[in-house]
Amino acid sequence: MFAEAATSALVASTERQRPIVSLALAIGAVLLAASVRWLAGDWLGASIPFLTFFPAVLVSAFVGGLWGGAVATVLSAIVAGYLFLEPTSQSMLSVRSGAALLGFVIVAAIIVFVIVLLRQAIETIAAQEQNQRMLIESAPNGVIVVGADGLIVGVNARSETLFGYERAELIGKYVEVLVPGNIRAAHVACRDQFLRAPQTRPMGAGRDLCARRRDGSEFPVEIGLNPIRWEGRRAALATVTDITERKQHEERQAILARELEHRVGNMFAVILATIRRTLTRGRSIAEAEQLLTQRIQLLADARRPPRPSHSSFMNCSPTPSSMAPCRARAASSLSAGTSKHKALAGFSD
Repeated sequence: MFAEAATSALVASTERQRPIVSLALAIGAVLLAASVRWLAGDWLGASIPFLTFFPAVLVSAFVGGLWGGAVATVLSAIVAGYLFLEPTSQSMLSVRSGAALLGFVIVAAIIVFVIVLLRQAIETIAAQEQNQRMLIESAPNGVIVVGADGLIVGVNARSETLFGYERAELIGKYVEVLVPGNIRAAHVACRDQFLRAPQTRPMGAGRDLCARRRDGSEFPVEIGLNPIRWEGRRAALATVTDITERKQHEERQAILARELEHRVGNMFAVILATIRRTLTRGRSIAEAEQLLTQRIQLLADARRPPRPSHSSFMNCSPTPSSMAPCRARAASSLSAGTSKHKALAGFSD
């Protein structure tokens, strides 16, 4: 999965927080330290009785947290005081041995405190990294993380769907593998420029951008760029949105707008021609008014039946392959409508 490293860190942290595990680990570490100290007694001598117990406290605190470190400190003091410190009597330690034991407890407490703080910092960083990766993985758009060298270091599931690649196929590849071949050289220069002066911004503002799928096909996209830190290194996060449906909708709207403009222009031309042919010399105002009203009414009646051009266009499939015949049917319908209006405007006086 995308967040395996951070997830492993958090799982390990959860395991460390279990008191039974921490207690067992602390006891095992202290027993191991005592065994090593006993075996190396002749070589170490009696002057440094706590040497092997410091690593036991350190490991117990790092793995088991405050609870594990505290248990290891107490057990180490008891074992070392009983086995390796010389008492002045049957049950009392000498002043020197007591001072050494107190010093060990103080130093061990400091070690536990520092290790606990360090462990909390590591867990916080791991949690933040996990949250970042989870947000990227669950994003509805394609997300691609590109390192400073131009290599892809992270992608989410949506990116796999958009580009047709498996995740393992993209990691470690240059991001230009997703760029159309005719602009790859220019993209390298733009990428280097962004990484030199990173800032949150859209990519290619004011231009139509395309991306390249694994099968070589291209599709229109919008891309947002954000500078981030990825695993402690400078990187760029690219958000990729497929805008194919939006482009198709805009093209349909443009065709409708052109059709409407053509129809309105034709209608005004027909009305103007009708008025000119009606208002000729030799007719009274009443005759001209009556004749013009009749012709305008005929034009209005001609507009009432279903519009072949509009219905033909609206029944077109929105896929790119069907747009060409759709335009042809709309143009044919417009031509037929224009001829009809001209015929109505030009009937005999």
